[in-house]
Amino acid sequence: MGHSATVLMSVFNGEKWIEEAIKSILCQSFSDFDFIIVNDNSTDSTEFIIRSFFDKRIILLQNDSNLGLPTSLNRGIDFSNSQYIIRMDADDISLPTRFEKQISYLDEHPHVGVCGSWIQTFGEKCEILKAEKDHKKIVTKLFFSNALFHPSVVIRREVLQLHKLRYESCYPGSEDYRFWVKLAEVTELANLQEVLLHYRLHPHQVTKKGGSSEKIRIELTEKLIGRKMNSSEETIHKKIFFEQGEIFDKDINPTSNWINKLIEENNKKKYYNKLMFDDRLLALKRYHYKKYLFTISKESNMNLFKITIFFAFKNELMKVVGVRDYSIFILSYLKRKILCLNDR
Repeated sequence: MGHSATVLMSVFNGEKWIEEAIKSILCQSFSDFDFIIVNDNSTDSTEFIIRSFFDKRIILLQNDSNLGLPTSLNRGIDFSNSQYIIRMDADDISLPTRFEKQISYLDEHPHVGVCGSWIQTFGEKCEILKAEKDHKKIVTKLFFSNALFHPSVVIRREVLQLHKLRYESCYPGSEDYRFWVKLAEVTELANLQEVLLHYRLHPHQVTKKGGSSEKIRIELTEKLIGRKMNSSEETIHKKIFFEQGEIFDKDINPTSNWINKLIEENNKKKYYNKLMFDDRLLALKRYHYKKYLFTISKESNMNLFKITIFFAFKNELMKVVGVRDYSIFILSYLKRKILCLNDR
């Protein structure tokens, strides 16, 4: 009879920390698992370190070439034959009761297909990173950013098999983000509200930047509005969410209108937690308005266009940033203007 869980780790040149990571797995209070390690064609002593562990639960899969994380993880999923897939990275540490607590939760909540947890970073920085508990709030956060810590999750394998879900290589650096979005369409997600994994921060980590995360967020936006964005909508969306370009190139109405549209669409379709969704969008609007006011308040010579926005849309600006902050920006600008005139 097979094990009830499979721990899945992919590693490339992980000799520095993989021994510590493996030990944290083998010392778990829950022991009914096999441990698939996919060695992604490492060129250091990673393989030697893995083979130094004489534990029958360890299954070493060797890639003949460097295939990358998504393909390596998919190979491990395809090879597994257990109820749960437990993710783990080669530079992190799972706390001793992690598996026991997450599997117990999944056993008690059969409607939940993915269970993550909080994490505590260590190495370059030490802090506790929290994650939303409930499915609706997790899905809401996914609209704006990733909402689960990849090496902290346990996934119900049956969900992956039933819906033919795997990691997608066409979302480089954000394959996990895309994975959660697709999983959220067919099952519920949850995060235990405690630290169950120590997440190492170090200079050799791959920084997840680039267009994949933006691509996912645009796809989620188009799903919300029920169609592809037109060019002007996509332009203003990228300015608001990704800070690509000057946000007030004509007036503030496009920004306000687009954010209001997203709020209205969610009010109709109820995809996301209303309070959380509205708060995040209004916070974005407030951020851009304050940034705009701060920038122009520091300018000694505003052009006519900027002066027009500054005063013509004062009611909207005051409504979003508050009368106090708007007044501070006005006074700051006038003060600089007076100083400029005195210097002439």
